[in-house]
Parts: sequence; C-alpha cells; structure tokens
Amino acid sequence: MKPTGHVVDRLRYRNHSGRLIRQHRALHTIRGGAQSWLHPVLLPLLFTGLLLIGMPYITWLWGRHLEFWNGVIALRGVVHTERHWFGPRLLYEVPYLQLAASPPDFLELSLNGILVCLLMLVSYLLLRRQHLPLVYMVWGLCLIHASALIYFALDTDFPYDIASHTRTGLEMNIALAFLTPWILAFTYYPFAFPMATKIGATVLLLFTLIVSAPFQYMAHAVIIYQFTLVTMPVLFIFGGLLLNVMSFVALYGWVMSWEQVDLSA
Repeated sequence: MKPTGHVVDRLRYRNHSGRLIRQHRALHTIRGGAQSWLHPVLLPLLFTGLLLIGMPYITWLWGRHLEFWNGVIALRGVVHTERHWFGPRLLYEVPYLQLAASPPDFLELSLNGILVCLLMLVSYLLLRRQHLPLVYMVWGLCLIHASALIYFALDTDFPYDIASHTRTGLEMNIALAFLTPWILAFTYYPFAFPMATKIGATVLLLFTLIVSAPFQYMAHAVIIYQFTLVTMPVLFIFGGLLLNVMSFVALYGWVMSWEQVDLSA
C-alpha cells in the first residue's frame, strides 16, 4: 500500500477547484526593519508637537467659524470661549455657542413617539434579512430617541444645553486629534509605507477631523434649536464621537490601500 501522507499534505493547501490556498494576510508578520520601530516613535512625537503648537490657532478658527454661521443663519446666539490648560504652560480656548433651546411640549413628544413606532415597524416589515445591519442601526436610533422621549415626558429639567453640547463635542475632537498619531503608531506606521505616505495619511486624517468639527457641531446646534432638546441624545451618541471614529476608520482603510505592501518581506 502506498503512503498517503504526502498526498494529504498536498491537498490540504488546495481549494475545491485545485488552486493553491495562499496564506491570509492577517497571518503574515512584519519582519523588523529600522522603519518598523523608528517611524512609530518619531512620527507621533512630531505630530503631537505640531498639534500642541497649532491647537490655539485651530480653536481660534473654530470660534470664527461658529460666529460666521451664527450670523448667516441668524440664530441670535453668542459665541464664548472656555480656557483649558494642556500641561503647565500651554493654554488654549475652546469655543462654544450659547443659544437657548426649549424642551419639547406634549405635541412634539407625541409626534416623535409616533414617528419612532412607525420607523421600527417599517424596518421590521419591509427590510429583508440582508439588510439586517440597517435594521439594527434604525432600531438603535429609535431606542435612544424613545428613551429621550420618556425622560422628557417624566421630567423636563434637562441638565444640558447647546453650549455644553458644542463645548464637549469640540473638546472630544481635540482629544481625538491628539490620539490620532498615537493610534497610527500601532496600526499604520510599522508597515512598509514610505515616510511621505505616512505623513500624508496622518495629515489627511487630522485635516478631516479638524475641518469637519465646527461644521458638525454648528449643524447640531441648528437641529437642537429647531427641533428642541429632545434631539440632543441621538445627536450626541450617533452624530458625535461615534461619527468621528467611523470617519477615522473609513479613511484608515483607504490609506492602507494606497500601496501594496509585502508584509512577509
């Protein structure tokens, strides 16, 4: 009888059509070169230093942006700043929009409740199984909004306002900006991309975050002002930091595809 061990060894690396099954890229390892440890150290320090220097100018531009759109839209709000110390010496001012927003009345709570029920019913009846992620997203939005409706129906003493919402949101964007190069230090810089590519990808991620932040929270302010404070929980959870992180992940996936990298080299 002929030994079958070598036949099994050959077949285990073949798929159903006889083609070779290559090792998945997730199982490849990075074999150290100078860039695999030097870039993750130097680039985060470089971008952190640039952010420390530039953050006071960035927050100043954010404030001018809020003032401009506050005047264009005629919201009758006032832009203020709150001072924050980063370490013992660096001072920067976080802008925020002081704008009165009213709690929802009974009619608004009723209409919002009907809308939530309709959205959940429609998503359950009409969306098919392949749209299950969309169903989960719709139900998540509805459940958060329903909890806000219940809260305002029981107690209208809501402890937050547009000023605290915009200030907290911009502060979270500042924190994410400082974290970005350090996140990339573990997830992007060790790979065999050229230094210029790594710098360009980091600038893109930071630029997107910094430029979108004042637009994002001015839009929040307009929505809350027009549709009352009941919209704030949904905006905070789904339209705030979560949206920024999703944008980061999407851009990260794109910059990772800029060049083919041989991880086993």
